[in-house]
Amino acid sequence: MQVCNGEDVQQPGVLHERPLRGRGKQRPCDFCRVRKTRCLIIGSPPCFKCQKAKQPCTFQNPPLQHNDRGPVLQPSTTMVTRTSPLQNFTNDTAHLLQSQPQSQAVEWMNEPHFDDLTPSNGLSSPQPSFWNSFEFDTDGGTLLHIMEQEGFNSEFAFPEAVQNENYQPETEKPSDPLGTSFQGSQNANRAGVGIPSTDRLDLLPSETDQSDYSISFLNLSSEFDTNLRARYVFDQNGAFKAGLRTFRRTSDNPYRNAMLLVTPRSVTEKMADSLILIPEEPLISEFDPFRSNMVALFNRFVHPTYPISIFHETQSSSLSSRAVITMIYAYSWNWRSHDSHLPWAPYAGSHTGGNLPNINLLYKFVWQAISREMYAPSLATIHACLLFLHRIQPRSNFCETPFESSLLSSLVEISFSLGLHRNHTSWNLMSNEAKEDRQATWWLVYIQDKWLSAVMGRRPSIRDDDFDTPKPILKFSNLEVGNTRDPAPGGFAVPTVAETHLDLLLRLTDILGVILSDLTAWKAAERLLSDIDRALQTASDIESQLDSWRDVMLKSLNSLQLQSDTVHFGNLKIAYIYCRILVFRSVFRVTQNHIEFPRIFNDSVRFLDLVATELRTLTIEHFALFWFSWTRAQFNALTEFIVFLYTIAPVEQKDMIRAKVERHRQWLWIHSKYIKLTRVSLVRLDSLLSATDGKKLS
Repeated sequence: MQVCNGEDVQQPGVLHERPLRGRGKQRPCDFCRVRKTRCLIIGSPPCFKCQKAKQPCTFQNPPLQHNDRGPVLQPSTTMVTRTSPLQNFTNDTAHLLQSQPQSQAVEWMNEPHFDDLTPSNGLSSPQPSFWNSFEFDTDGGTLLHIMEQEGFNSEFAFPEAVQNENYQPETEKPSDPLGTSFQGSQNANRAGVGIPSTDRLDLLPSETDQSDYSISFLNLSSEFDTNLRARYVFDQNGAFKAGLRTFRRTSDNPYRNAMLLVTPRSVTEKMADSLILIPEEPLISEFDPFRSNMVALFNRFVHPTYPISIFHETQSSSLSSRAVITMIYAYSWNWRSHDSHLPWAPYAGSHTGGNLPNINLLYKFVWQAISREMYAPSLATIHACLLFLHRIQPRSNFCETPFESSLLSSLVEISFSLGLHRNHTSWNLMSNEAKEDRQATWWLVYIQDKWLSAVMGRRPSIRDDDFDTPKPILKFSNLEVGNTRDPAPGGFAVPTVAETHLDLLLRLTDILGVILSDLTAWKAAERLLSDIDRALQTASDIESQLDSWRDVMLKSLNSLQLQSDTVHFGNLKIAYIYCRILVFRSVFRVTQNHIEFPRIFNDSVRFLDLVATELRTLTIEHFALFWFSWTRAQFNALTEFIVFLYTIAPVEQKDMIRAKVERHRQWLWIHSKYIKLTRVSLVRLDSLLSATDGKKLS
């Protein structure tokens, strides 16, 4: 070793120059390298640090070798190697057997304490035949692990291969990690997670009062392959239990079988807690003592027009059911004056005289409940969404926003997730009453999608090839309503108001779907511009369907047992007018400067006379009932259509059209004094007439 001490003494073999470490760089001495300090040498060694510390200044130790991944680290002798319990047992056993004669080792291995071995990490102990597969090698004195007998996975027995305790294979039963259990069914373990009782086939979580589980429908493109999952060995009730979920098939037919995924709500509740707090229920305790009165008002004024089944929600205490009840309170508030037993009845229509509840707080609770229930929706969630979309908003909130269409899209997706779009006829999981409720709910969502998309100028979310649910059997007489009709003198049952109204609304919705797809869709509109004859023929066919529908409506109104029930059909008359306006607008778009334009214009003028006749039939009793949220937009569309006819009218017909516009304005002005539905139309008409007179519309 070559050393330079602190004294400048010339000795044989001592370095007088600093060696290089490569690329012309001078290397530090061993003392400075260990301390990671600057090695300062003036002239020749020793360096300044070694001279001050009186340490030998050597350059013996070579520099560390580096690569692209950093310095090579040598394993420490004190590092503990991680091994599995099975490997530890194997090593201990091998050491013990090597220290004994072969005869004693074989005799010791056959003792029964091997059969009772349980690894320390809680994993299931192997079978006795597994441990008998160990054989002693007389030549090498080592323990051979013969695994061919049991097909054991060799990766399990070695370090870094300990199984994750949180992982649950789908074929293993969890040790109730979520704290859920089943009672009252001796077949619960065989039925699987998510089926509270296999003795009740109609006990689906979304159809009953059970709130411990939620279901979702698996489509053909789902992450869970329905073809693969259909090969599970289902039990007699069509259920297969996996680790944290249950798969249920809807029928025994493998070709038309649908698959449902049942998930514990304790899982979805944790997901909801990460984003949404459990909503508080303001004012609800104030309305609960009068629930029967509020439900009666709802069934009287709303249910005949919008037949949502609310019987199960009134009997349940789940969050979604509470949201439905809250919406019933908010709806019935508008007709509180019709029940003298309500404490708020004397203050109906006045803003003073009592501390009235703020109904907007009810709407906030419903929205928070809907947002939370989207993690595990049910039929009650859909009912709450449908009622929430038709809530009465203040006039200051009439501006166009994407909120309604976004909520509508969520509503449609929830319906698809619950499988409402599939034909339930062959499903053996639910009762006939539950099937009828699901069918009726799907068609209410379908109606909402078509009409709200039309007035908002957006494409419908539901296509005709997306579902195969048949139209419902119209039995919507709620048990609390008592509006069933006695048989007619001829022996035939007279349909209820709700049945008649829904039947007519479904028929008109089908026609609206044709209008949206054949006339107002962008690609369809572009095709009609290039083929005017086709556009006129399509419009003529749709007008024939609308005329036929109007004849059916008049016959249905005449068949009602009570003439006073006709007041529930005012919204259908406005919807019919709106459909005719859509047809005229589409035809005018393609026939500008066309030879057919005069004829179409004269037809539209005669249509204005029909509109005036229909509006005169609407009385205060009509507007005192429930109206759809899209009806306000339909009144606005009528107002703009009349002004549009005035702007395109020939010079010789302008005075006549202006007179019709003034008569319509007078009707709006008279009704806007006590009908909020028409006030916006009056304001819009005055604004458009001002723009027309000011030459801002040509």
